Amino acid sequence: MAKKEMRKDFGNILDESWNEYKKNFKLIFKAYTFLYIIPSLIFLLIVIMFFTNMGDGLTPDFFKGKNLVVTYNNLPINLGNLNIDSSLYPIIGIGAVVLLVMIVLSYILYLSLFYLAFNQKKDMTVGNIVSGGLKYFWPFLGLFILIVLALIPLFILLIIPGIIFVIYWIFAPFILVGENQRITESMRKSFHLVRYRWWRTFGYFLLFFIIGILASLIISLPASALAMIFKSAVSKGVVDMSLLTWTLIASFILGIISKIIVTPLGIFFYKNFYLEMKKNPIKIRR
Repeated sequence: MAKKEMRKDFGNILDESWNEYKKNFKLIFKAYTFLYIIPSLIFLLIVIMFFTNMGDGLTPDFFKGKNLVVTYNNLPINLGNLNIDSSLYPIIGIGAVVLLVMIVLSYILYLSLFYLAFNQKKDMTVGNIVSGGLKYFWPFLGLFILIVLALIPLFILLIIPGIIFVIYWIFAPFILVGENQRITESMRKSFHLVRYRWWRTFGYFLLFFIIGILASLIISLPASALAMIFKSAVSKGVVDMSLLTWTLIASFILGIISKIIVTPLGIFFYKNFYLEMKKNPIKIRR
C-alpha cells in the first residue's frame, strides 16, 4: 500500500516552485523577450520620442498640476491643461496601437506561463507554450470576466466578502488549465478545494504576496531613487531631459527584471499549492 504523501508547508512549496522556475528559466526568458520585452521596448522608445519632441512644451507644469494627473514609471504627469502640438498626434496614435498590442501579448504570455506550469518537458519551445496557452484564450478571459463581475458587488457592499471569495476562487484558473474544465466548474471546484482550508490558503497567499511586493520594491529601488531626484528637480522648476530618459530606461529594465521573476514564480507557486491541496483532500466526518 502506497504511503500517503505528506502535506507540504509553505517553504516546501516555494522551494519546489523556485526549482521549477530555474529549470524553465531559459524558456521563460525567451517567452518574455518576444511577448513582453520587445513590445515594451518599442513603447518606451515612443514615450521617449514623445517627450523629446515636446520641445518648449516640456515644462515643470507638464509634470505637476491640480487637474487630471496620471503616473508613468513613478513620474506624475498632468494632463489637465495640456495642449499637445498636432505634430505629436502620429506619435500618440502609434503609441496607442503599440500599447493595445502589448496588452494582448501580455495576456498571451500569461496564458503561456500557465500552460508551461502544467506541461514541463525538455523539448518545449516558445511556440509550444504559446500555442498551448492560446487554447485557453477565450475560456480564461471568460473566467476572468465572470469572477470580476461576481466580485464587484461583493467589494461594493463590503470588502471582507470580496476578499473571502477571491481566496475561494484563487485556484479556478489552475483548474481550468490543469484539468481542462469549464468556467463555472473551475470556480465550483476551487470553492470546494478551499472551503475547509480557507485560512491556510489565505495565509499562503498573504505570505507570497508580501514576498513578491518586497522583491519588487528592492529591485525597483534605483529607478525609484531616480524618479525622486527628477520630481525634486521639477518642484524647483527644472526639467532635465537626460535625467528623465535615464529614469524611464531604469524603470523599464528593472520593471522587466521584477516581472520576469515574480510573475512566473507566482504561477508555479500557486500551481504547486493547488496540486498539493488536490492530493491531500479534507475528509469530512458525518
